[in-house]
Amino acid sequence: IEAISFADFVLKKQEKDWQVQDLQEGQASDTQAAADLVAKVIGLTIQAVVEPKEAEPLFAGPPALQYAITRKGGTVVDFRLVKAEGDSYLLKQSERNLYCKVHNLQVEGLLKANRATLLAKAQPVEAAKPVDGDAIAPVDGGGGEMGKGGN
Repeated sequence: IEAISFADFVLKKQEKDWQVQDLQEGQASDTQAAADLVAKVIGLTIQAVVEPKEAEPLFAGPPALQYAITRKGGTVVDFRLVKAEGDSYLLKQSERNLYCKVHNLQVEGLLKANRATLLAKAQPVEAAKPVDGDAIAPVDGGGGEMGKGGN
């Protein structure tokens, strides 16, 4: 897999890490969150194959989730998921004429994914500044009270 395209973001494999594409200045990918999402995408477990006559009506409306995988060599495979009865979704892959049942717990993680969840959180930089102008006293190590500057 070279890339995975969702509605509001694209993940692309760059060397060893997955990166969000088209980042703004000051933004960075959360490579662990991206790797976790990729693992969820490729780890979908099919519970059963569903008859087309049962599944096709559910795909008449908009999907609950749609994404595309770009394989090495440029082949693009589209995936559509729709909510089915009970605790499952139905999956349709563009290169196969099969409808597959997938448990909702697997799909929920994919539904929560968005561009913001894949960006690294900015770490606040706190400088060691004296509070209210008080000097920070060194620890004397000589048995005196710590933080008071001596004996």
